[in-house]
Amino acid sequence: MIEHEARGQQFSLKGLFSPLTTFKAIHFIVIIGLIVFFNSLFNNFVWDDITYILQNPETHVFDIIKVFNPSSFSNLALGYYQPIPTFYFTLFYVVFKESSFFYHFFQISFHITNTILLFILLKQFFRKNFSLILSLVFLVHPMQVESAAYIAQTINPLFFLFGITALLLSQKEEISFRRSVLISMFLLLSFLTQETGFLFLFTILLYGIIFKHKNLIFLTVSGVLATVSYFLMRFYVGHVYFARIEEMSIPISSLSLPERLINIPAIILYYLKTFFFPYRLVIDQQWVVRIINFNSFYFPLLIDGLFFSLLFFLGYFVYKHDEKLFRVFILFLFWFLVGLFMHLQIIPLDMTVADRWFYFPIVGLLGLIGVGLQTVGDKKKKLSKAVFVVALFVIFASSIRTIVRNMNWYDAITLYAHDLSIYENTQIENNLGDQYIKVKNYNEALKHFEKSVELSPRLVNLYNVGNTYEQLNDLKKAEEYYNFAIAVSKSTKNRAVCQNDLQYMYSGLGRVMLFSGRPTEVSEIAKKELKNCPDFGPLWILLAGSEYELHHQREALLAAEKAKNTIPGDRGEIVNSLYLPILNNQPIVINRYNGLIFIISP
Repeated sequence: MIEHEARGQQFSLKGLFSPLTTFKAIHFIVIIGLIVFFNSLFNNFVWDDITYILQNPETHVFDIIKVFNPSSFSNLALGYYQPIPTFYFTLFYVVFKESSFFYHFFQISFHITNTILLFILLKQFFRKNFSLILSLVFLVHPMQVESAAYIAQTINPLFFLFGITALLLSQKEEISFRRSVLISMFLLLSFLTQETGFLFLFTILLYGIIFKHKNLIFLTVSGVLATVSYFLMRFYVGHVYFARIEEMSIPISSLSLPERLINIPAIILYYLKTFFFPYRLVIDQQWVVRIINFNSFYFPLLIDGLFFSLLFFLGYFVYKHDEKLFRVFILFLFWFLVGLFMHLQIIPLDMTVADRWFYFPIVGLLGLIGVGLQTVGDKKKKLSKAVFVVALFVIFASSIRTIVRNMNWYDAITLYAHDLSIYENTQIENNLGDQYIKVKNYNEALKHFEKSVELSPRLVNLYNVGNTYEQLNDLKKAEEYYNFAIAVSKSTKNRAVCQNDLQYMYSGLGRVMLFSGRPTEVSEIAKKELKNCPDFGPLWILLAGSEYELHHQREALLAAEKAKNTIPGDRGEIVNSLYLPILNNQPIVINRYNGLIFIISP
């Protein structure tokens, strides 16, 4: 009796894994995904989550018309047109407000769904067990944390979800008119979520070509309709045209095309190294290769060459032995290369590399590994068990690394402090200082702001140093840094003297000078700068405040009137609190509103 029960128990455990059905595979994916990303559900808003969601008025009021107009996600200066993220985050903020749990839950759900769809795609080309292994690597790989646990980058799972759905719909031999419309719709949704979605269009067309799809014309028409619809919406609804990132504060974008090409070997090596050995994971990577030497150019070029040589020999071997599998090789090689090409800085991006940019090309690389596994499994079946043991170790190790990385994203201070311990970055130092300012730890904030300036002096970090010294009542140091910031702005190539960022600098400078009892100097500075920037509202505020301090009521009134006319919207209304007291000869207190500082003391 006991022996019989033991046999029954053994049979049931074996039956849990064999035979492997699609139903079982989906359950494995869901369970493992929830386990690995469970701790990220309780993380807070960090990094761009704060800028794009918490501090972004555009996402706080739901207006379907404004969704398709330029916004924080559809940036005119950067040439992005992404109305779907605007719609998504606005809807979530209206429903869930600042409860980060729900943002994380849906983001993880999208990532798990993508993994399920990827498994369905892969099992058309490979054995189910190989397909499940590859899908689980996609699910738990530490590079996916930026896409699965960083709220602002829910964009990545969303564009992929729409794109892979279109790809799966396109694989049926007979494509009806209804299916063709669905393919167009999902492609369009992918395009409107992120421009990288166009890679799915190219992949669908290549799939139709190499597998001799009977309805290639239908696929082409579906792609054309989606593309035309996208550009009509982009140009005629959103009025967003193409642009190039030219921010001098972004190192890679400040380089010429030949200078950026020098970075390609190091960029490719970063993605390969991080995929195979994901130990060093950090955000906002702004490193650049400026000179050609062994460590930064020739060594990465050598490793990249060896890797692509291996791919070539794999392709040649498959071509000689299995024509059908060779077509699969070509499909995933294209998937990998086109995804990688998009992020090689041919067109400059806002970072040198980013883990989330590998969300699309990682599928191509996994598909190539799948071709290798299938080849080994067919030729040397005795190696299959060893392959599964190695695969289980990789999935387990990747899961642990991902769980640990999720912990780094718990809150902004934890993330910035951790990544700064690995990689020096002026922007992260500045961001960490901002977080300490919020908790009024000015001395700790000053340390990070000054380190940020040491690495790369910019308007933002110079202002932050000056403002922190002002909070610490060191007006002399504050004035020094405000002047430094203004000088840097005026000397920086291609920067307009009247840029909006200067409102902070002049407001801070005028404020500390008035506190120091020097209204005459403030008046002189304002008048001088207004000759170059006659419509720059903050300068008119400075002039109004200084003239009022000097008891020149008429001049102060004229300047305050100008400030009202040159500062639109809500901020313009706030200027009334400056104008009316001057009109009635009443004292005015120092105030702050959206960076506009009313520098008039009573």
